[in-house]
This record gives sequence, C-alpha cells and structure tokens, in this order.
Amino acid sequence: MKVWIVCVAVFSVLMSINTLANTLSIKVHSPDTSAIHIIGNTPPLSMDTPLQLIRKGNHYRISLWLPSTQINDVIRYQFVTEDGSKNLEANQFNQPPELLLEPIQGMRQTKLTQSHTQAVHTFGVPDMINIDEVDNFTPAQLLADLAIAKETIMSIHPGVTRYLDEMQLAQLFSQTKQQLSQPQSVKDAYLIFSKLAATLQCGHTHTGIYNQSALIDQLTLAPANKLPLLFQNIDNRWFITHNLSDKSIIRPGTEIIAINNMAVKTISQQLRSFLSADGNNPAQLKYLTQLLPTTSYQLFDAYFPLLFNPNNQHYKLTLRLPNSSREVIIDVAALTLKEREQALLNLEPTLADNTSSWQYRTLANNTVYLKLGSFATYNMEFDWRAFYAQAFTDIAQTQAQHLIIDIRGNGGGSDETMLQLGEYLSGSLNKQLPFITKRSNIEISDNIKPYLKTWDNELFTQAQPPIPTLEKVQTPYDGKVWLLVDGANSSATFMMAKQYQDAGIATIIGSPTGGNMNGINGGGMFFMVLPNTQIEIDIPIYQYLPVDDTVDPQNTQGVIPDVLIKPTVADIITAQDGVLKRVLAHIHSTTTQASIQ
Repeated sequence: MKVWIVCVAVFSVLMSINTLANTLSIKVHSPDTSAIHIIGNTPPLSMDTPLQLIRKGNHYRISLWLPSTQINDVIRYQFVTEDGSKNLEANQFNQPPELLLEPIQGMRQTKLTQSHTQAVHTFGVPDMINIDEVDNFTPAQLLADLAIAKETIMSIHPGVTRYLDEMQLAQLFSQTKQQLSQPQSVKDAYLIFSKLAATLQCGHTHTGIYNQSALIDQLTLAPANKLPLLFQNIDNRWFITHNLSDKSIIRPGTEIIAINNMAVKTISQQLRSFLSADGNNPAQLKYLTQLLPTTSYQLFDAYFPLLFNPNNQHYKLTLRLPNSSREVIIDVAALTLKEREQALLNLEPTLADNTSSWQYRTLANNTVYLKLGSFATYNMEFDWRAFYAQAFTDIAQTQAQHLIIDIRGNGGGSDETMLQLGEYLSGSLNKQLPFITKRSNIEISDNIKPYLKTWDNELFTQAQPPIPTLEKVQTPYDGKVWLLVDGANSSATFMMAKQYQDAGIATIIGSPTGGNMNGINGGGMFFMVLPNTQIEIDIPIYQYLPVDDTVDPQNTQGVIPDVLIKPTVADIITAQDGVLKRVLAHIHSTTTQASIQ
C-alpha cells in the first residue's frame, strides 16, 4: 500500500512538472537502416552522450522533455549515425559504437512555438530556412559565441599577433563585444564576425562560404541577389568579362563605374574590411574583389549583396562602354547562383568539367605549357599524380627547352601536390623550403573542443604537419622553367612561388602573388562552429615563418615576379589570354637574344 502511494505521488509530481515544461517531438526520414542518435546542448540533450531515436518504418522518432525551456526558445541539435566500418570490431570488444556527424554543416534548430512542438527532418538534407522569420540573436547568445571565438582564436591560432599586437587585439575584441551587446540580425551577426576574422590579417582565418550552416547558406548563397555579370579587377577598376544579363548592350570590356549609385572605389574599400588576406596583401585583396568565370562559390557573392543591395531583385549599373567616354545607366535583374551558373555554362560549356583546369600542351618555340588546377586535392576524383607522371613523360619526349607552369587562379591546398611537382623539377628542391613550420599550442581546452571540427582528428595532437611520401623522379626536367603567377596564389602556391624564386629553379612571371613574405598560416585547419549564431570561422593551426625567423609587420607583399606581366582591358575585349601571349613573346625574345650572343 505504501509503495502504491509513493508511485502515485511520483506520478503526480511528474505530471505537474510536465505541464510546466515543453516537449519537442522529432521525426527524421531516412532510407538507411543505420541507427540514428541525437546530440545537443539543451538538457536532456548533451554533446557527449547521444540519445538513440526509435525506428518506425523508414523514419526515426524521439520525444524530448525540456524542463528548462520556455515558449520561443530555440533548440539546437545534431544527428549522428553509427560508423558501420568500425562497429564490428567495437561490438566484439563491447566498446561503445563509433559515431559520425550527419553530413551537413552546423546544427539544426527548432523554435518552440507551443508546449508540444513537432519538427520533421530528412537525414543528410539541410532544412529550408526562411531567413526573414529568424529572430534576432540576443546579447546573451552573441556574447556567448564571442567568448568561444575569442578563447579559440587566442589559444590555438598560430599567428594571431603577427600583424596585431596585444593592445590592438584587445581593442578588436572590445569593439566587437560592444557591437554584440545589442540584439543583432543573422546578417549583422555574420558581418560582425566576418570583420573580426578578417582584421586578424590571416588568409586562412575567415567566415568563408564553403562550410557554413544551412542558416548562413540561406543568408549568403540562396537569395536571388547575385550580380548578373562577371568582371576583372584591373588597376582597381572593374571591367566586365561576361554579360549574363538580358541587356545585350553590355559587352566585354565595359567598365563598371558604380552600382546602385555607389562608386566602385567605395565598394572595394568597404568589401576589403570583410576579406581575409595575409598581412592585408593588396594583390590578394584585389583578386578577391572580382567575379571570375567559375562555377565555384566566390566571396564577392556573399558580402556584396549584404552590404549594397537592399533590393534583392535589381541592380542599377553606371557603365562606360568599351572605347567610349560616355556613361550609361542600365537596370539589370539579379540572379540566383544557379541561374548565373547556367548562363555561364551556356557561354562556356567546358567549365562544367572541373578537371579542365589541369592541362598540358606543346606551344611554339619549343615550349610546353602546364596548367595546374587547385591543389585542394583531398578526396579529389581527378588523379593528379597520374597527370604529373604522364605530362612529364611527354615533356621528356618532346625535349622542350622551355616549360611554363601556370598556377594563376590557384589558391593552393595540399602541400603534397606542390612538393611532388618539385620532384619532377629538381631532386634537391624540396630540401630548400623557404619557411620553417611551428605550432603555437596543441593543448586544446575542453571548453572549446565541442565547437571544433576538422578532417583528421590527429590534428588535435600533431605538433607538425605530416611529411608526405613523395615519388622520386630519376631524371627531373632540366630545361628553363617559367612560373606564371597572380594574386590568387596565397597558400601552397604562394610558398611554391617563393621556393622556386629563392632556389633559382624558375623565373617568376606574371602579377604579384597573394601570401606574405613574412610567412603564412595553414597546413591544417579547425572549423569552429559557434553554437548560437551557427557561424563557422576557419582557423589554421600551423605557422610558416621565414627561415631567418625575421618578421616585418609593415611588409604587405607576396612574391614579386622577376618579370611583371599584367592583364589588360584589351585582353578582355579580344577574349584572349593576353598574359600568356606576352609570356610567350618574352620567352621568344630572350631565346633570340641568347642565340645572337
């Protein structure tokens, strides 16, 4: 009898509590039979202890009683699934299963609209978010995210004081804190954190658009607010290369004077506050303030509409047509990224093949041209090793006297891709690296670990980046090498240009590079996802310092070419690679002079 009374009492207490609390019922569609778990930071959810959902046919369910919540609270969570490749062994030894995060960026979120709120998701598919319906972030949420960002940056960033001293850093965080002490929209929060990252003057520290959450993607990538034009920055003036609007009067070589009555010079200055470049390298910043003929996402598409397009449907362009001094004003309709991409592919179908940027061919005057696409070769289907092997086999057969290696537009990536190329040029080249590698801190606080992701968990403990295994080449190419560069070269390709110039292995030709002669950061990356705003900030963990360990914070330059050859407006109008044409002319002239002498 006493037991029964106790049970009734407990039941009454639970019912009483339940009426005051909120319940979130979650349904997840998935054709996969793997178990699905949920993690989060609102009790009973935990980031460390996953809760398993119950399978019902082709979907999974769970109901969460949230005793500490109120109506209009936002609950954030992630789904995880078991790693089948590892769990057979785990089961044999009675170990907990290995879990994998759902393959989407950031955390899912659901707003509690009533005492019993329901949420429906599809596993592996980001939720559709109406950015206009998202509430402003509270100061408490924003300041909590800033605290995480500050601790993470100050504790693991390897070069945080390279261009800012401790007083300037303190001032930066203080100003940011002041801004975030007021409620902010998703847009304004994203811009504030973007500016914070860019002010550190590290090309690898940014709130880029490649790995952001669904919330930020809806802000930056989804809207139909993209400029229906592509343009090149020549001497800080913008010249149209591709007209993707319905206004046929706009031809290649047309200069953009202003957009929505805002002068291009003013737009450039404001954009640069949100773009990350090593030591504020002007060549790197100039390259980033362009829209280029590529199907890849570009930073201009994230920041320009947020800053300068209150009307998401149209742009008013002030233009100067080619070979004219007269200005005209033309209204063009904005596009989505997919619409602009399709319009570009209609003009240049070859861009659909992302391996087309890797090519080699024989040119006049006993010259071979080798174009290298992105060095971001991690999990790339294209076999770049086979490409190197075949290209240099063919080059050896041609007995070419001149080799042009074109890395324009190549922002870097894997050191292995860079170093393996060096084996085909000189067996001793990779022993003459221009920078030494350091890591400031490998002790990562438990406070920030839950907010960090990376491609290899060994980066949490690696003091040095791993040394890649390179294929040795018996007879490296021994002809004249010309390395064609531009402002995009800001990571491994910047280091490559610096190495080749220092070692005398190549004549550097083209435009000044990105990167910085004081060294750069990179080699491994952490992706910090702030829990409230869902903003991701990328942070490198290794620094590359000059061999002599000297740093001049006033130096903003990358590699200055031995032979300076820049793009021109005439190149755009004639739709030709004028830079390469002038490189070939230079090679021919130097060869002719040498033969005369």
